[in-house]
Amino acid sequence: MTQAIIDQAIQAVMDLAGACEPFAPLHRGPLGAEDGVSIALAPGDPPVCHLDRRCVVQLSLVLNAKHRDMQLVSSALHRIHDSLTRSAAYPGTEDWQITRIATETLPELIAREPDDRWLFASSLIVNLYY
Repeated sequence: MTQAIIDQAIQAVMDLAGACEPFAPLHRGPLGAEDGVSIALAPGDPPVCHLDRRCVVQLSLVLNAKHRDMQLVSSALHRIHDSLTRSAAYPGTEDWQITRIATETLPELIAREPDDRWLFASSLIVNLYY
């Protein structure tokens, strides 16, 4: 059940990020060879469980993007971070709720690939209550 909840929460974050209209649709997993934006779960802390059997976990999500237009990539990632961290309400269901999204690392240039694509990476912390 826990993995299904985490998958639902990650999809909800992807939907929020997609609403920012980046230059390409978001996909989950590693970034491919072409222009694109990806989100992936990074290793993180185990859930903290409480006496009422409810748990809180901090999900670390890596957000990567690349494109030949460096400003386009940088702007897209910054727009996603700004929108998600400033949101007044976060998604949830009867089984889980996102209570906070924060920037862990700002979008940063990682490399310029041999095919002239600029690679940027950043990360988000998502507090999930379930």
